[in-house]
Amino acid sequence: MSSVFTIDGISFGYTEQKLIEKLSARLEAGKLFGIVGPNGCGKTTLVNLLAGHLQPSGGLILFNEKPLSRYTRRELARNISLVPQNFYVNFSFTAREVVMMGRYPHIPRFSQPSQRDDTLVDEAMTATDTAVFSNRLVTELSGGERQRVVVARALAQDTPLMLLDEATSNLDIRHALSLLEQIRERIEEKGRTVIAVFQDINLAARFCDELIMMKSGQIEAYGKTAEVLTPESLQRVFDVEARVRFEPFAGASQVTFASQGDASGDYQG
Repeated sequence: MSSVFTIDGISFGYTEQKLIEKLSARLEAGKLFGIVGPNGCGKTTLVNLLAGHLQPSGGLILFNEKPLSRYTRRELARNISLVPQNFYVNFSFTAREVVMMGRYPHIPRFSQPSQRDDTLVDEAMTATDTAVFSNRLVTELSGGERQRVVVARALAQDTPLMLLDEATSNLDIRHALSLLEQIRERIEEKGRTVIAVFQDINLAARFCDELIMMKSGQIEAYGKTAEVLTPESLQRVFDVEARVRFEPFAGASQVTFASQGDASGDYQG
């Protein structure tokens, strides 16, 4: 299977403190990669580096065997869609207009959206349960509704690669499960690649093919989810006691965390 990203010893920092330090990995096409780790470990920074929004201070990122820095913005937008952690719109765009923005990289200059553009937008809004407020201003939507609109925009962009930075963080469990099921379908049916930052370990365990566990700007563990997700790795990365067991109802490994200071307490992560 071809490598969609080859990350070769990249580093990045805003000051003398490095947020990413000599990080390397090969990410294959056609998989869902989950990135997990404590706050401030560099997850969002890594996503922004892969999106081309930040440039590494050292090392190299190859996208489809070509240096990421050699792609034009339009080329990147046709190949990589991003659902950012925070999305703000200060103008009075409707939800549908925001979703249609995902089609802009594919629409020739001075041209109107085609029937295909309209179809992809309709399909994305149906998939994310946002069609019901298609004509509402995005500034009037709740945080969860706005997040679903941004996800719909990324789906309408119809790229081979999607980057999701905590895309389910503001969603209720029904919409979070629905989104991740839609993502899995696109991977399995269309061979898409998705790299997603998760806060919820159990959602990552259920849906991800492989996990990247980060700590202090480096990869602490990386590999197949069932092999990487262990009590030992969770202790190293999050400094918490945990148990991992296969849950038949979920069809995947699930994690139970001990409450801090009380090993008998349970917290479902």
